[in-house]
Amino acid sequence: MHIPLSSFYLLDGTPLGKFVDGALATPGVHADGSIRWNNHAAPTAIAATIVCPRGNYVGCLVELLAGKSGATLADAATFDVGIYRRDQGDAYDAGADIGGTTGAMDGAATAKTLQRVTLTTNWDNDLTESTRALLVTIKPTAGTLETDGVSLFRVQLTPGHPPALRVFA
Repeated sequence: MHIPLSSFYLLDGTPLGKFVDGALATPGVHADGSIRWNNHAAPTAIAATIVCPRGNYVGCLVELLAGKSGATLADAATFDVGIYRRDQGDAYDAGADIGGTTGAMDGAATAKTLQRVTLTTNWDNDLTESTRALLVTIKPTAGTLETDGVSLFRVQLTPGHPPALRVFA
């Protein structure tokens, strides 16, 4: 499932504005079509709500396509991805985070080189009809953008295969 970048907003509910260069934590929409974060120690998260296809899944592959504004070796950026299920019968803000942190970008890659980073998620209960709505949050991991900014160009979630047959003794 491709999540269009236009679906994202700031985690506090504010729509994304135009990217502003400078020492700001808040990302914005860049002229190149990306969502861009400045080099900041504590970047602000973005969020989108999605609905997974029908089926029982036990996790998903999260793929991000991103590029850094520079080639600083120490800036091997990772992304914190939050995935929150909205389970029937729960309070709408009570879901546990079933996300995690992606692998690292190559800090020494040439500036503006697009890189794919991934995260494989698992959850202990099947994602069923009543839990298909997910809140997805994304932000560069705090402390991984000391010098270079980062631009996000694509977000893809691929639901995992249906769970294997379970055998109970």
